[in-house]
Formats: sequence, structure tokens, C-alpha cells
Amino acid sequence: MANTGTAAARTLIRGAGRWRRSAPLLSIVTVAFNDADGLVATLDSVLSQRRGLNKAEIIVVDAASNDGSADRARERLRRRDTLISEPDAGVYDGMNKGWKASHGRFVQFLNSGDVLHDASSLGAIIDTLESHPDARWMTGRARHLKGGAGRVSIIDNLPHVWWRHAMGHQGHSHQACVFSRPILDVMDGYALDVGFVADFDLILRCGVVAEPAVLDRVVVDYEGGGLSAQLRGEIPGLLHEVRVKRLGLSGEALIAEDSLLPQHHRDILDANG
Repeated sequence: MANTGTAAARTLIRGAGRWRRSAPLLSIVTVAFNDADGLVATLDSVLSQRRGLNKAEIIVVDAASNDGSADRARERLRRRDTLISEPDAGVYDGMNKGWKASHGRFVQFLNSGDVLHDASSLGAIIDTLESHPDARWMTGRARHLKGGAGRVSIIDNLPHVWWRHAMGHQGHSHQACVFSRPILDVMDGYALDVGFVADFDLILRCGVVAEPAVLDRVVVDYEGGGLSAQLRGEIPGLLHEVRVKRLGLSGEALIAEDSLLPQHHRDILDANG
């Protein structure tokens, strides 16, 4: 897709290194590493939206891929979008780079291979954000594609109940969540010391601060089949460590935590000693 631009007045955003239109409502951050086809699918799903593109920017953070990812992204990105291509310390480090380079009032993280559900998804997200301008965060619904290896299902995350997310009963799809820039600033984005459940950790912390605005509609198709699927047996232990770290669990609180766990999490923790 060719770059587009108009003669409209632009504002120089400090640190952007170029002239830009005034700040967008939504920044969509996509991180990628050696997944050019997945990156293209993600970008094309955004750039083919019927409505909302004029209120959104795309930030691609490519971890110095050697499969042509950066070039293929550059072919598609518009003048208002940003491409960062350099080594990073992992997916969450890349996400942190992305939101810190963004200019939107809200930020969505749609990683390589994940796509907007249909051509009206972005418009629905924009409508929700515009009707909830003071929201700290927002959540919608997502389809889990299971990496193409299982039955597609809609993730059962609504209605939002904080403790059910916290205990692993009803987790939100990270890709279907949108975070305000102020809450990312306060939380300092993703913690890099909690392993591959940093997305769970961020949503847990946001849920302590505020209830989300809710979009009761599927907006994202989550690819799945990645690290969390490959290391599924490690998830209950990592979630437990996050709860202990963030909620200060000890003594009787740990006993209460165990009683609230989903049975399959308890079984894994018991098997791992």
C-alpha cells in the first residue's frame, strides 16, 4: 500500500523526528520478530478498516528481523505511522518501546499474526473510546484461533469481574484491551521481571485502579499457538508469583488464594510441588 499524505497543517511532535498531524486518538502497537507474513496480515487487517483510520496511528516495533519484515512493513505504513527496527530484550521490551514512541491518548497492542476481527472492528473501538474519554482502560471480546490447531472459540471474559481475571478463571484477551496513555505512564507499562505473563500482570494492576469501559463485541482474532501455548504448564506458577508480588499474599491469604484457583491450575501447581 502506497504512503499517503495531504497538504494539511502538521505539528512537529518532539521526539518524532518528522512532521506529523495532530495527535491521534488511538495508537496500535505491533511487535514482530522474523514473522513477516504474520506482520503483513496484522497490518493489512488494520489498514483495510472501513472507519477510524483517520483517528489511529500504527507503531511497528521490529526486533531487527532478518526476513524482510521491516521492508514489508515500510511498504504499507502511512506517513503518520512509525517503524522502529532494532534489537530488543523480548516481546514486552518491544511493547514498552512501542507505547513510549506513540502519540495516541489510548494504546492497543496487536501483535504480529493477530488481526482485527472484521472491517468494522476499529470503528467500534473508536466509538467506545470517544464515548468514554476518561476511561483508564477498555476491554472487548476476542476469538482464540488456537494457532490453527484447535476449535476456534470466543474468549469468555465478559462481564468484567476483577477477581475472576486475577485468579485465572476469566482472563481478558490482552489484544482486545486498550489502555490509556496516563495509566501506562503510571504503571510504567509492562514489567520485565514476571516472565511471559506480563500482559496478565498489567491487566491485573489496571483492574485495581479502575473498571474498564466495555465493548461487548468481538474485535480481535487472537492467533495463539505462541510461547504461552508452548509453556502452558508454567502459567499457573507464574500467575501465582504475580499475585504474591502485587497483592502481598502471605499466611491465610495464600490459603484463600488456593481455594479460589481453577481446578486445572491447582492440579498443575500440586504436580510441580
